[in-house]
Amino acid sequence: MTICIAIKCKVKEKPVLLFASDRQESGTYLKRSTAKIRDFYGIGKPKEADDKEEEWGMLIASAGDAFLADEVFGDIKSYLHKKIEWNEELPSLNLIIHRKEIGDIAYQVYKKYKDRGLGDPIFSLLIGACDEYSTLLYVTSEGKTKEIEDYAIIGSGRVTGGELLLAEFFKKDMTQRQAANLAALVISRVGGVDISVGGLPDIHMCRDRCTWVYKSKPFDEILAESEQRWSLLKEAYWKMQSNSKIETQIRELVE
Repeated sequence: MTICIAIKCKVKEKPVLLFASDRQESGTYLKRSTAKIRDFYGIGKPKEADDKEEEWGMLIASAGDAFLADEVFGDIKSYLHKKIEWNEELPSLNLIIHRKEIGDIAYQVYKKYKDRGLGDPIFSLLIGACDEYSTLLYVTSEGKTKEIEDYAIIGSGRVTGGELLLAEFFKKDMTQRQAANLAALVISRVGGVDISVGGLPDIHMCRDRCTWVYKSKPFDEILAESEQRWSLLKEAYWKMQSNSKIETQIRELVE
């Protein structure tokens, strides 16, 4: 399994979707680095189109059976390419329109392998698009879909600490940088206890119909900030245990 996080945030009041995951893929005997977040764009831009017009972009993250998730990703991408015009201004709304069909695609793949007697081929997906609005879908292998309002987390890391940490520290209207800091903190902490989670966090963004990967320099700063803040939280907790005045001082500071 794994851990994948999606958070709705903002940059200068513009909506942004942040996706983050660990990079570890574990087998029976080996583990290796792999990408669990993928971006894809609309296709079919005609030659006579304005060069300034860009294809829409979306993000998709997967947890569970990697082979099945890869097949589902290909089927969903192919479907959306057929249903959404390359220059669609509001891919976020189209993602909602095609929500039921996306769930059906996921279930068809699940059922195919289930009928072959391959145990319980479970996977889950997060799919997001962002323009004037932002849409985040949670899709299960059984074909269930849910539109997420604020944040979502999938994978084994959800139950080994990720859901608790994310829920405790999450706040509405986070900036892009704040969301990246929080995601890195959650993934690094869960990676310390979950044997299926490891490696450096992988962080992607979606904004204004485009997607991109976080650059290396600010990414290093984000990791350092997350570690420092976690250490500070632990130190403050034990200081308050031994000195009630410190708790009062911290309360006055944050208020």
